[in-house]
Amino acid sequence: MKRLLFFCFLSSIVLLFSCQSSNKAYTRYPNWVLRQNAIPRYFADFDLFYIYPCSFTLNDTLYLSWAEKNMAEETTNFTISQTEKAFGKKTRVFCPFVRLLPYEEYYELAYANMKSYEETPLQPAIDDACDAFQFYLDNYHSPGRPYVFFGQGQGSLVLYEALKRMKNITPEDGFVAAYFSGLPPRTSETMLEDFKNRPIVPANGQFDTGVLIAWDPIEQSAPKPDYALSNAYVMNPISWKTDTTPASADDNPYAVFYNCLFPVRIRLQTIKNPAGATIDPSIGCIRFKLNSTMDEVRSQVFFHDSQYYADRHCIFLGSIVSNARERVREYIFKHNWKK
Repeated sequence: MKRLLFFCFLSSIVLLFSCQSSNKAYTRYPNWVLRQNAIPRYFADFDLFYIYPCSFTLNDTLYLSWAEKNMAEETTNFTISQTEKAFGKKTRVFCPFVRLLPYEEYYELAYANMKSYEETPLQPAIDDACDAFQFYLDNYHSPGRPYVFFGQGQGSLVLYEALKRMKNITPEDGFVAAYFSGLPPRTSETMLEDFKNRPIVPANGQFDTGVLIAWDPIEQSAPKPDYALSNAYVMNPISWKTDTTPASADDNPYAVFYNCLFPVRIRLQTIKNPAGATIDPSIGCIRFKLNSTMDEVRSQVFFHDSQYYADRHCIFLGSIVSNARERVREYIFKHNWKK
């Protein structure tokens, strides 16, 4: 019976997403990875709108099918590890299923230095994110209630483009900050132009609000990537500074990794002080150095092959959670938001 219900759940997702996305699609609960609208607004301090990364490789289809390789189930488990379990009960999480691309197709498109993704294979995912967030605004948000965007990997670019498109997203309405782990490098000037005439700017420090925060993490020993961009905007996700001062692993509280290839009891692993990080302005990326505790993690399935794509975005999760809470407190103080 359980297997039949789960098959029906997957089938409904495939059917609904085979059609063009619309705001109405997100009235259906199965089109959400997480939709915690049942948590009272007075109980949670802020809302989190999250889009996940994708490391799956498929050769027979352009868009990911949720019936393949238990993608819906594992996407849900990964999302929970990066949101609900990390941010805790004081945060309501909203994460829609969106039509992401397999990694190879995404990589080729994302790093092509395009000014617009309209009429490209990435547009459906951006449309989905816009529709889902508008549904959230219309049904579960009251003006001034704080919300935070968080995207990892492909999800970071999808959220960035959705935020750019939706002119009704403003600090006055509740927007606090957007965290983009893995956003293809771009300069501050480009970001300011993308949000021209809007009170949304790249972050400069630890507590500013109404801001965009971006970094693309690579290992310290990794060669210069082919998408390197000198003097791109980068913020260190440990120190929350934009200079080249190294940030210690001691100041990076924890990472949370999830791998569906492990037995259920050890799929989720929390590692304390996993890595330090330094901005490399010559390539526009964050270089991280894993500490000795990570040796055991590396010897397992984490940080191997395509799994590496998702894992590198999990390294700074504890620091992101802490900083998001700080920025929300600052936002509430400045805007005198009342529950």
